[in-house]
Amino acid sequence: MHALHRKTRWQVAWMVLPAILTLLFFSLYPLLYSLALSLSDSQLARPFRAFVAFKNYSDAIADSLFRSSIELTFIYAFGVTLIETAIGFGLALLLNQESALRVLRARSACCRLSRRPLPSLPSGDSFMTHRQDCSITI
Repeated sequence: MHALHRKTRWQVAWMVLPAILTLLFFSLYPLLYSLALSLSDSQLARPFRAFVAFKNYSDAIADSLFRSSIELTFIYAFGVTLIETAIGFGLALLLNQESALRVLRARSACCRLSRRPLPSLPSGDSFMTHRQDCSITI
């Protein structure tokens, strides 16, 4: 029985190996390649011309435009996160009310919002609405 367990472990390892290799190739390789590019004096047509260590990073930190864009990025990211969290908590509290009328109104409002088309990409199916089950059970 122990040999069967060992054989099963190796089968599982062989089945998981392609997923692990794919993950490493598509995540770790670009990360290391980008780090190597950032430490060199690279251009689009000639990558890895000369090793400059952290000169690119010190130039970026010294640039006021870069600093202001990083500041605006953090303000936007934290602001949007706070607003979305507040809206999510508000909807959760509204849907958790005891009154059946409030629950009915909130669920119908959510269903109406979820049925609206939200154009994201200029493709034909992005403007279609998908019917969702909005049945109310009280």
